[in-house]
Amino acid sequence: MARLGAGLVALALALSSCGTEQVESASTTSLPTTTGGSTTTTTEELPVVSITQLPTDTFPEGSRLSAVTRFDGLLVAVGTTHEEYVTDAAIWTSTDGATWTQIEDDDFVGDGHQVMLDVASGANGVVAVGSEGRPDDYDAAVWHSSDGAAWDAIGAETLGGSGEQIIWAIEAHDERLVAVGEAGGSPAVWASDDGTTWVRAAIDGLVDGGDAGAMYAITAGVPGLVAVGSTGLDPHPSIWVSPDGSWWTRLAGELDALGAGVDAADTTPGRFTAVTPGPDGLVAIAATAQFDWLTFARPEVWISSDGSSWTLQEATFLDTPTGTYATVTDVLWTSAGFIAIGGYAPTQPGGWTPGTHAFRLSRDGGTNWRIVGGPE
Repeated sequence: MARLGAGLVALALALSSCGTEQVESASTTSLPTTTGGSTTTTTEELPVVSITQLPTDTFPEGSRLSAVTRFDGLLVAVGTTHEEYVTDAAIWTSTDGATWTQIEDDDFVGDGHQVMLDVASGANGVVAVGSEGRPDDYDAAVWHSSDGAAWDAIGAETLGGSGEQIIWAIEAHDERLVAVGEAGGSPAVWASDDGTTWVRAAIDGLVDGGDAGAMYAITAGVPGLVAVGSTGLDPHPSIWVSPDGSWWTRLAGELDALGAGVDAADTTPGRFTAVTPGPDGLVAIAATAQFDWLTFARPEVWISSDGSSWTLQEATFLDTPTGTYATVTDVLWTSAGFIAIGGYAPTQPGGWTPGTHAFRLSRDGGTNWRIVGGPE
């Protein structure tokens, strides 16, 4: 499963395959390395990552892809279609990543908007999650399929409630599906053993009308599960941990210093947007607010060997055009290294056109990131 904040068709295809056949050959590049406060330049063999964008006519105009997973020999991609101010849920399947078929189902449409934001596969089928309803009155939404072709919308009282409920991400873990998001303006977790019956999980210290915030991403931790997001009306990055998905605890302490150095606290608002496991632990990406006119953009990289203790990484984003800085919306571990999805944002307001996207590769655990491809 890979959740794609940028919502590009090309991103789903890259994430679904770049860990295997998409890594082709090696090239030589120079990277700065910092050790003991001094910086040296070393030459390293980096793989060439081939990323191919599908023709635009593969998907309907106005469609947006959010996530992709593998299930029973299929690639299952979820997202939305948009026509005449109406947004409907949408699913496409493929056996090879090149040719895709859109699944037509009455359960993908309805009153208001239906949005699929993530997808995961488990022992009892494949599950897509998101939201349905109208602005300011969204309920969390779940769709289930036992074969990837026929889908059912799952109606459950636990998915609704006062205020808005949105499921941003889902993860399969130990024969259980765990989904994270927000409910009534606070972080929320739902869990299911079969993909059709869902219960709300407990979050330590969180009560109705309590902490504002949301959980935006989830992954298997070391051990258990790790979810990332933000808390507070002036949001600050937050991380939660759970042994099995049924009870969650928010980490505190050094995370308050995000974006301001490990000795500062509560100075720079922001939120975690992505987290992924790697060979040596976990890497989480946060977006911080550096300018009044641009919110949640500049990336911070945090690393952890156990999911509980986190260290702010002194990350360098190379190849970033003059007058811009890097942005990252998602991250994934592949055989080539960590692949980050994002683009550029301006250092000054004006003069920037949205839609500048890039894939970045890190071979050193998230310290140095170099652009390896992506749509222009």
